[in-house]
Amino acid sequence: RDVSLACSPAGDLYASWVEPRPGGDSDGLARGALLPAGAASFDAPEQITPDENVHEAAVAFDPVLGRFFAVWTARPDGTGPGVPIAQLRSVVRTARRGP
Repeated sequence: RDVSLACSPAGDLYASWVEPRPGGDSDGLARGALLPAGAASFDAPEQITPDENVHEAAVAFDPVLGRFFAVWTARPDGTGPGVPIAQLRSVVRTARRGP
């Protein structure tokens, strides 16, 4: 769920999505895959976030760095019925693809 797409000036396309955890509340981890310009299929999917109950994720291309990056929101402590609403903690994180 929560599919996001980004394109580089060279025509590379990067897709990301949230893969819900089994038995969870639809949060999970974000995965992504690159479709190089002119290629017939995407590269193998890669995990782009740590295991921390990712809720939403998006990808974009940074023309200054020449790299794709991801931004996501997560609730590392969970959101299930065992966590009182007053104790929910959301974080926003980023990561870039490549060195």
